[in-house]
Amino acid sequence: MLELARASSRCNQDFFKGWVIAGADVAITGKAKLYNNEMLLQNKNRCVMLVQGRDDGGKVQKQLKLVLLLPRQIGVSAAAAERPEGNFVYEHIFSPEEISTYTARVGDENTLHSQPRPIVPGILLLSWLQQAAAAEFLHWKTRFLQPVYAGEQVTVYKQHGMLNGYVNGIKVFVINQE
Repeated sequence: MLELARASSRCNQDFFKGWVIAGADVAITGKAKLYNNEMLLQNKNRCVMLVQGRDDGGKVQKQLKLVLLLPRQIGVSAAAAERPEGNFVYEHIFSPEEISTYTARVGDENTLHSQPRPIVPGILLLSWLQQAAAAEFLHWKTRFLQPVYAGEQVTVYKQHGMLNGYVNGIKVFVINQE
């Protein structure tokens, strides 16, 4: 997953300062060596980026499709707390140091991850879940509903092939495991 994040960072980072990931489709079926990214759609408020990792034979083994948005405001939540459903599976609190280490490692220069109260990068969150689930191969369709900030406890529940993440009872992401 980190190789996909690193490849996604090879873009016009000045353009993407302040953008957030609204959705991510990730598929990992094997090992890849060569990575590339391309913009499938790009305008002033929305972007779709495709990152692919291929093996020596040119077959796609890893793929990440990101939907990025330039939000009007960040941190304004109209979502109401809800009772999490399903079975509790994971929890984690991301520290500012963990975020800083990740962004340095993958080359993510988005200022949202280095502000006094940094937002957890979406791919860092997915990478943590991949490690927690010990998932070598996966196919996830993710929707990020609210930002997660450093110091907030993320709790994850599994229900009907879905992983739902919550912070303080507010659903912050949904992953459909295919």
